[in-house]
Amino acid sequence: MKKASLDYTEESIQYKGNSGLFNMSLFVEPPPGEAKESSHSACRQYYWSQGKRNPMIDVESVKLSTLDRCEIVEYTIEGDFQGEHFSQGNINCYFVHEGKWVDLHVSYVQPTPADTAMLKKLAASLAYGPLETTQGKRETIKLPDVGSVSITPPAGWIMSNVLADDISVKEVTQYTVSFMSATNPNANCMLSIGKVPDPPKDRDALHQAVKSATKVVAESTVEKDAKIQDLKLKGGIGAVAAFTDASLVGKPKEAGNTKALINGMIVPKPGVLSVVSIFTDDVKGDEAAKMLEAVESLTVE
Repeated sequence: MKKASLDYTEESIQYKGNSGLFNMSLFVEPPPGEAKESSHSACRQYYWSQGKRNPMIDVESVKLSTLDRCEIVEYTIEGDFQGEHFSQGNINCYFVHEGKWVDLHVSYVQPTPADTAMLKKLAASLAYGPLETTQGKRETIKLPDVGSVSITPPAGWIMSNVLADDISVKEVTQYTVSFMSATNPNANCMLSIGKVPDPPKDRDALHQAVKSATKVVAESTVEKDAKIQDLKLKGGIGAVAAFTDASLVGKPKEAGNTKALINGMIVPKPGVLSVVSIFTDDVKGDEAAKMLEAVESLTVE
């Protein structure tokens, strides 16, 4: 973020960041005196009852959803500024933590479909302490239309919320399953899983799909091209390719700005596709190896 400010008073904390098109603010305060209960739902009802009064909100775009850690409102603002039309994608995460009510607001001006997906994934990755870490045991999640998804995340890591993303143009639902290091913000993995009509049917088709999907990313990396690595799965087929950001080689590590990416796809069973995104600072490091091992443990039944 290029600009940031932290305002602190006796009863509230507000953080604002601005990086051009992307904005994020976090507002924390005690619950209002008239609150009859202190819950994520009550928090959303209170703040959204005020926020929805904005006349620039496209009411048809408003979507409400619930995760274990927060209540979510997604919406779009449409308007004109200095003779130019603009659109702003927004997502608010409302939750209660340690007696405080929290409103996390993230927005993106003139968002692309990728930007909109990023906002939703941000909500899926929301976590706040104390965070429960995994014990290296198998985790199973039942996803409608997909099946029972099982994975063994690294011991001592954190499993995040599962986010359902309705993709109406394709009439499918995509789920994001993610896990992250409890000590390193630059080590995390996201698996986007969904039922699709025509996933790659064999390894050759899968390799080609991975190369095609990573072509643009590869251009600015040390590797310049996808070097395919087949995954050793219990069922199905999978392949990934590792990329190192050429502009960050030799520079110090920076929290939130990973130096490398391992990207690929898994077809765990017919009709189901998972896109793999592993973020790390070293594609050959211990954390990357742990994430790849966890990814290879993925099964869908």
